[in-house]
Parts: sequence; structure tokens; C-alpha cells
Amino acid sequence: MTHLEKLNARYDQLERLLDAIDSAVEAVDTESRVKQQQVLEKYFTAEEGDIVECSYSSVSVRKAGSENKYYSFIDIYLEDNWNSEGREYTNFYISNSSFRTKEVAEWVIDRFTKQAHYTRIALDFQDDIIAELNQILENARSLIRDILKPARELKKESREISEEIQSIEKAARLEALMSEEGLTIEGVEREGYSGNKYREFPNLQVKFDWTINSIRGLRIDRMSTSGKSADITVKVNGWNFSTQQEEILDEKIERVRMDNIESFLRYNKISI
Repeated sequence: MTHLEKLNARYDQLERLLDAIDSAVEAVDTESRVKQQQVLEKYFTAEEGDIVECSYSSVSVRKAGSENKYYSFIDIYLEDNWNSEGREYTNFYISNSSFRTKEVAEWVIDRFTKQAHYTRIALDFQDDIIAELNQILENARSLIRDILKPARELKKESREISEEIQSIEKAARLEALMSEEGLTIEGVEREGYSGNKYREFPNLQVKFDWTINSIRGLRIDRMSTSGKSADITVKVNGWNFSTQQEEILDEKIERVRMDNIESFLRYNKISI
């Protein structure tokens, strides 16, 4: 196994470890929300004829059998703020849907009575509920901190390996570019509207106002002393007037910025 292959294998291993850490953090966060929802469900039980739906930070109450399942006659939300430790719940607040009747009847009194009932739960048990929820949040934060402890060093190593891989690949591409054969561009296989297959070749900006399309090959003929520009030969599909046929032709361009060449290789993920 070459050094580059070892680096790529280690990089893949690190990425899998970091993905596993992310998944573990996500699992803790999901479990925390489920527990918060269960706390709200424990306190806000439905009165007869009502449906109470709880999320991890809100309670919605609607009449059973209502045609509009999204229409609630009272919504109770948890107010929160963020500090250096993270999220913390502070209190409840109430939201009622817009309400207007054409009559005064018993059902109107029932509605207000039910609103008062659920509001009373929020008022009487607010401190207990918020204390339980904040404890769940703190437990989750503590667990996540433990899970994330190795992540910093893993990310640092992953970043360093990625930079080394890029450096090696860049040097290898430059060596290939300066060889007698240069780089052959394979292109990317595409599928046309009619289902036919074709290869799409990348474009190279050689001057600020000049872009050469469908590059099939690239070679550096001479590098400037500063290393910031180069004379190059590109292979393009063109018309040979001598043979009266379409074929791959060499085209020479002087003083092309190396930034453009490196961007071309990097953007099109061209490797050797």
C-alpha cells in the first residue's frame, strides 16, 4: 500500500468515526425531545371531548371530531433563552386563535372553561414542568459533551490528512502535466434527453476574456520563473483542414495563469 493509499484509508476511517459521533449526538438530541414531550403529556391530559397534542416544547388543544385537525382553541408554548451552557426554558405563554361568535351559548362558556382549565395546569405546574424539562436538557448536554470529547482531535487529524492528500495529489498532477504526454482528460459520461450516452469535457479559462471548451488533454510546456504562469498545450476537438476531418488537435497558449490551471484541475476533480 502506497503512502497516499494509507492516507486515504485513514481519512476514510476518521470520517466514519466523525459520522458516528454526529449520529450519536443526534440520537441523544432526539431522545431528549421525546422525554420533554413525555413530560408535557404527563401534565396536560385531555379533558373529555378534547385532543391534546404535545411536542417537546408546546401543547395544542383542539376539540375531538373537529373537521380542521390543525385548528386548536388554545396553544401553550414554552419560552426559552440561550446562555453559555445552552438552551434553558423560563416560562409558559399562551396563544388563542381568533374567536368571534354570532351568539352567546353554552358551548361558548364550555370553550372558555376548557381554556381556563389548561391555563390553570400551566400556571399551577409551571415550575415543576420547567424544572423537569431543564434537567432533561442538562442531562443531554452532559452526555453530548462526553460524546464530543474525541471529536476535536479527530477533526484536527482529518484536516491535516486531507491537506497532505491534496498536496500529494497536486504535486502528482503537476508532475503529470509537465511530462511529455501531459494529462489526458477522460471527461464525464452524461445521458442526453433521448437517452443517448455522451462524454462531457471541461472548459479552461486561459485568459480573462478567453475560455477554451471541451478540453481533452493538457500539458505544461514551460513554467515561468515565478511559477505563476505557464505556456501550455491543450488538446481539443477541431477540424483538420488538411485531412478535411474532425480530430483531436493541439493548441498552444502562452502565459496562462497557474491559478486558472489549478482551479481547472480542482473544480473538475481531475486526478491521475
